[in-house]
Amino acid sequence: MANDVDDQLSRLAQRPMPDLATLEADVFATIAENARNRATGRAIGIWSVGVALATGVVGGATLAGSIAPAHAAAQAAGPFGIDTPLAPSTLLLGR
Repeated sequence: MANDVDDQLSRLAQRPMPDLATLEADVFATIAENARNRATGRAIGIWSVGVALATGVVGGATLAGSIAPAHAAAQAAGPFGIDTPLAPSTLLLGR
């Protein structure tokens, strides 16, 4: 473990000394750039969610309209009753 620390310290010693006169301006410029990048990422995320929702709504409406006409009555499906397609007896008999 001591060798890792020694290696890291020697690498740090070989790096050039930063210019202290411009260090503060560089830090603030980096912070501002990161804030702009985060805002851009949020905007892209919001747009992608909106496009996905719109695609789902349009695709679902198109698919629902092409499979069953709007005037067709919905058939109740339940396991209990006289003539139900999901009753255990009809499922076992294969009707």
